[in-house]
Amino acid sequence: HRLKREIIATAVTNSIVNRMGATFVLRTQEDTGQTAAAVVKAPISLRLSTGPRPAGERRTVHFHGRLRGAGEAARGATAEIQAIANGHWTTVETVTVGAAGTFAWTHRFRYVERDALFSFRAVIPKTPGWPWPTVRSPRIKVPIAAAAR
Repeated sequence: HRLKREIIATAVTNSIVNRMGATFVLRTQEDTGQTAAAVVKAPISLRLSTGPRPAGERRTVHFHGRLRGAGEAARGATAEIQAIANGHWTTVETVTVGAAGTFAWTHRFRYVERDALFSFRAVIPKTPGWPWPTVRSPRIKVPIAAAAR
């Protein structure tokens, strides 16, 4: 179609305005120093992983996270570490994202009486000053062995 580029540009613009508000691109440009084209194309992603070592006898797990695509807006963002408890995602800790978009958290599992598989994720909620909608990492599963008796 001869208006293909214009139709796509209109669809992208409408999607951004509908999902993030009319001033999203301008606010994000101011926060990140990026051009409007870079803001619109920038994918934002959140990852959570565990350290290279298994939990071991002390059942301590080191979590590492990374927020990509947020530019300067990443600095100081609040990441919620969530786990599934009673069938629902529940925030178990909040951590602050550093200037490089990274964060870390350590958790010691104390009252595990049988081998278990725990699910975790990181969430950056939509808050004032955060120019994107809520961002969630994929779920990670952490196996924990029962305490020795």
